Amino acid sequence: MKSNSIWLTGSIRLWIILALFLCVNIFYHFTSMDKIFFNLSDNGDEFYQNHVYDIGYFDLAVMSSSRSQPFLFVSSLIDSLLDNPRFSTRLVSLISGLFVIVYFVKVIVRRSRNTNLILAICGLSIFVSSVVITNQIFIGTPDFLASTLLVFGIYLIIEKSNSLCHKLSIKWILIVGFLFGLSVATRPTMILVLFCLVLSIILFLGINQIVIKNVSSILLGVIVTLTIINLAPILTENKIILDVKSIPQEFGVTWFDRNYLMAKMWDEGTLSNKIWLSTQDVIDFRKNNPHIDYPSNQVEFMINDTSLFLRQMFRMFTMGIYSSIRYLYFVLPIVCLSVLLSKRLTAYGIIEENPGRLRHERTLKILFLTFIMSLLCFSFLAVKLLEFRWLIPIFIVLSIYSINYLRFFSERFQRLLFELSFLLSIILYARFFFINGIA
Repeated sequence: MKSNSIWLTGSIRLWIILALFLCVNIFYHFTSMDKIFFNLSDNGDEFYQNHVYDIGYFDLAVMSSSRSQPFLFVSSLIDSLLDNPRFSTRLVSLISGLFVIVYFVKVIVRRSRNTNLILAICGLSIFVSSVVITNQIFIGTPDFLASTLLVFGIYLIIEKSNSLCHKLSIKWILIVGFLFGLSVATRPTMILVLFCLVLSIILFLGINQIVIKNVSSILLGVIVTLTIINLAPILTENKIILDVKSIPQEFGVTWFDRNYLMAKMWDEGTLSNKIWLSTQDVIDFRKNNPHIDYPSNQVEFMINDTSLFLRQMFRMFTMGIYSSIRYLYFVLPIVCLSVLLSKRLTAYGIIEENPGRLRHERTLKILFLTFIMSLLCFSFLAVKLLEFRWLIPIFIVLSIYSINYLRFFSERFQRLLFELSFLLSIILYARFFFINGIA
């Protein structure tokens, strides 16, 4: 009776903390949706609404020659019903986010059939929150659609070939190649995540015939998909069109110049990290300060101004780690430690011996390495400020498998982990509302 009373008390405590966690999250997410999704002006890079076309007069050349072709095509389809480009582009992101949530909630539930009800709800709550908290599903840019396509491609690789350990069938090669190709066409930053994923798999599995065949076949699928999407510009201009941000050459400055100047001014304390300089600001600054020697790329920056480069890398890397913990709380570091430690923690009977555990741990090692390498690469390329949206696809997959991995922990430890995570979330939200206001 005493043990049952303690268990009941623990359950009630967890239900209460969970309820508080859900309240602050629901309030924050609905507030964000009101401020961002229903914003009557623009959010950040929402210039894609200006390129939505009339689907009733669909022209393959127009679609093929536009930037982020898959995103604008779907946005144009939706806009044929809404006749509101701003909300049509935002709706693409929202639908993508809801699709990810609904599909992978089912996956997590299916794999948690033998899990205690409240523990299953806790895991699902953290997963859903980790997807929505970035606010990218409310913004009319291609980022979340590209992430969704990449997430499903990576998930299929893990599930259908055990992270490329086994040969993929022609069917899944075509599907994965198509998804990856659409993702790259939507946002070319996905190339870097894919590169880090393949490199991580090779580091863990080595280069063998199966891995080479799978990777080569998928790459061929990506190339074919990009070729079909870019058919018009390939035939007329001998090039493919990717959604790459750049400054026209006639301005005399580059995107790197802009980022480097912002990084330098931020480091000196003369510019907030929340403020972005315009192209004209960079032109004016360089005209007024001709004596300053500017690096022309990241490598020159690293060599010529090593101290600033290392400070920026450290800032961006720690920002990425903080954000990942902010979105998954203590689940991420605990799962990471458990996977990496050779000696199992036994104080709470944490790890259950299970035949599927080793396979799950290998998957998580590959995903963790992919995440860290992607974070380092983006920190190197970003120069000024890391944007976590670039890491969303690998982070979502990492979230799915981290939540699923918790079933190998004892129920007692899971309760403690969720309680601490929810309390941390409540504290962080309280701090956010105190600084930024509730309304």
